[in-house]
Amino acid sequence: MSNFDDASNVLRSLSDGFGILEERLPAETLKFRLSQWLPAGSQFVNQRLDQIRVPTLVVAGSDDNMLPSKSEGARLSKNIKNCTVKDVRGSGHFVLDSRVNLTQVILESPLRPIPKEKYDPIVDWKEPTEEQIQETIENQIQIQRDLTSPIFFSTSENDKIAKGLAYVPGREDRPLLFVANHQFGTAF
Repeated sequence: MSNFDDASNVLRSLSDGFGILEERLPAETLKFRLSQWLPAGSQFVNQRLDQIRVPTLVVAGSDDNMLPSKSEGARLSKNIKNCTVKDVRGSGHFVLDSRVNLTQVILESPLRPIPKEKYDPIVDWKEPTEEQIQETIENQIQIQRDLTSPIFFSTSENDKIAKGLAYVPGREDRPLLFVANHQFGTAF
C-alpha cells in the first residue's frame, strides 16, 4: 500500500470521526464549552497540579500538529511532582493508535512497576502477628459474633424479664424451659 493510500485512509477515518462529533456536539455547544468551561476548568486544575501525589503518566505525540502536546507534557512534568512523560516519536495528535501499545507503555512506566519476583503464597507465607490477628477478630469476626450470638433472657418469680441469666432458677427441683429462636435477623 502506498503512502497516498495510507493518508487517504487516515483522512477518511478522521472525516467520519469529526462527522460523528459534529452530530453529537453542535457548534454552539462546542463554542460555549471552549469559551466558558475550558478557561475556568483549566484555571481550577492548574492551581492544584502541585498537590497531585500519585504517579502520573503523560503520553504525548512528538509530531502533534493539532495541539502542543509535547510542550504540555513538559509543563505537566514540571508541575506534577511524580510525573513521567512518554514522548511517542513520529506520532501526532492521535497518539494511541495501532502503533502504540498502551499496555506496554504503562507496564514500562513508574505507574505500575513490575515486581522483581513473583509472590508465592506457600513459600512466602509469614505467620500473622498477634496484632494482625486481634485486628482481624475485631474487624471481621466480632461482627459475625454480634450478629449470630444468642441473647438470653430470664424471668424472675414475680414475672420480671431481664436480659441475661440472672433469674434462672438455681434449684434442681424446679422445671426449666429453654426456648431458642433459630431465625436470623428476626425482631420481636
